[in-house]
Amino acid sequence: MVIGVSLVIGLAAGAALGRVVGNRTGAVVGALIGAVACLVYAYLLNAGLLMPSATTSSTLTVVAAVLCGLQGGLFYAFSTGVMWALARQPHPSGMATMQSINVVVFNPWFGGAFSLAPVACALAMITALARWPAPEAPWVVAGGALFLIGTLAVTALCNVPRNDALEAMPVNAQGAAELWSRYLREWTRWNHVRSGSALVAAALLTIALINA
Repeated sequence: MVIGVSLVIGLAAGAALGRVVGNRTGAVVGALIGAVACLVYAYLLNAGLLMPSATTSSTLTVVAAVLCGLQGGLFYAFSTGVMWALARQPHPSGMATMQSINVVVFNPWFGGAFSLAPVACALAMITALARWPAPEAPWVVAGGALFLIGTLAVTALCNVPRNDALEAMPVNAQGAAELWSRYLREWTRWNHVRSGSALVAAALLTIALINA
């Protein structure tokens, strides 16, 4: 069971992360890498070559909780401040600013934290499954799954495609104002979802640590 679930986790997390970092090719490559990595980790746990100890579980859960909290905090700042400020600007300057943000935001600081969060969640979930029915295990699985679905997948399927469409539109082109208005409405709505998901995931992972 652990190996089968680990395959699903690796495929889904890897595909979503690859789509965010790259394009559709990135999603395929990410899915393959994620599946192999999670399968190897699950096999090592299943074979007894790695021990799913309480210390290992707690360490992975702490890392996952911190990274989920960081993502949730950043996205929350966009929902409650940045997007409101951009919406008050004339659409050419607002669009240009957001286009610039989308380019520079995936720097080593944000990109590293964003990429490590699903890795930590996936490994913590697999470790929790191997430790089932340890008291913290359901909380870890719930928190990790919420982040992977509600934050990572939403980013890949909802926010990134809108970023791509915005990037492809010159700020003074016909239809730019309409696209910008729709972007502000739809992108921010999905940002609310991924922000809330990341923050709740961090809370669930924290509860797991309390119950460990």
